[in-house]
Amino acid sequence: NTVFLLHMNDTSLIDSSSNSITTTLNGSMARSGTESKFGSYSAYFDGSDDYISLPDLAANDDSVTTPTTGDFTIEGWFKQTTGRSGADRYFSFGNNGTPGSGGEPAFCGGYSASTTWNSYHSAGTNNNITFPTEDDDWHHIAAMRSGSTIYMFYDGVRKGTHSCSADMQYSSGTAFIGTRSNTATEYFTGYIDEFRYSNNARYSTSGSDGDTIFTPSQGTATSATGTLIQSANTVGSAKTKV
Repeated sequence: NTVFLLHMNDTSLIDSSSNSITTTLNGSMARSGTESKFGSYSAYFDGSDDYISLPDLAANDDSVTTPTTGDFTIEGWFKQTTGRSGADRYFSFGNNGTPGSGGEPAFCGGYSASTTWNSYHSAGTNNNITFPTEDDDWHHIAAMRSGSTIYMFYDGVRKGTHSCSADMQYSSGTAFIGTRSNTATEYFTGYIDEFRYSNNARYSTSGSDGDTIFTPSQGTATSATGTLIQSANTVGSAKTKV
């Protein structure tokens, strides 16, 4: 169900899914060895003109091209390093034009105030959910659609839901990471690692707001080699069979 997955470890920030979707780095977009959640690198966004764009996803996966009427999960690890100047868009799908031109996207999300997550989708305009206060630590954020409901998760905790029963209208199936179409002021500033878009609802819809629904993976594996040391076994008597 993975449409695209960016590990952010290679210089081109390529898609590691089986679709091998082309990524385009805009501005001074590049990987950085300064911070990472997994591996040795993450993608750094300077908050000025940096963003990653992917082409119309329908060319690779027509089961869900952008968040329209089907289920989806958009998620990643984010480390915001400076405060906002307006809203900081973490991601945007179904963009109409470029960050400096065009129309509204189909679906986008990001902090719009220090404790407010704003999700915009063309079928239901703006929806605000109370999030923990912005800080400069790594956090896992996921937006999931199941049926006609959008679920927002912060470090695996369900923070809120809102209805989205209509079709999200969009101009194209493009995906932007770090900005959105129709505005040149809502760039993300900081680091992003392990960004994934799936065409299914990956997490449970049970529980209530404030419940921990899942635990994001926290581990980092750097090497599978090592030395096994074990005390010698003493044989107590002669053995004829093993």
